[in-house]
Amino acid sequence: SLEEAFRSVVAAIPPGWQYPDICQAKIVYEDLIIQSADFEPTPWVLRHDVVVQDAKVGTVEVYYLEERPQEEVGPFLKEEVRLISTIAELLGHFILRQRLLDIQKDWEALEKGDAADGEVLYTCLESPTGACTSA
Repeated sequence: SLEEAFRSVVAAIPPGWQYPDICQAKIVYEDLIIQSADFEPTPWVLRHDVVVQDAKVGTVEVYYLEERPQEEVGPFLKEEVRLISTIAELLGHFILRQRLLDIQKDWEALEKGDAADGEVLYTCLESPTGACTSA
């Protein structure tokens, strides 16, 4: 599920940063928020949008709990900026794949006649917000 994948990513982020002991992560996707245990927002944040088909659907955020020396972007290294960008891009691809798989399942259910009366395919891909609506 998306939630399980997001939890894994949030857990994997801090060890990849320069100061893992004071690093925490947060992923926001639509109404779902997954964050490190005992999460606490701070002024030292690196944030990148998660985009699916040119629409922002969420963010990936990395926070330091304490001030650190100035680097390229606040206390963050340029490599960390590239890394969060890559993570956000991969999450966008993963979300799109999950949406496509959901559409495929709906299509297969319709072909088998398993769909409930009035149930139709969802047009997740055409929605600017990424929300699924009946077609």
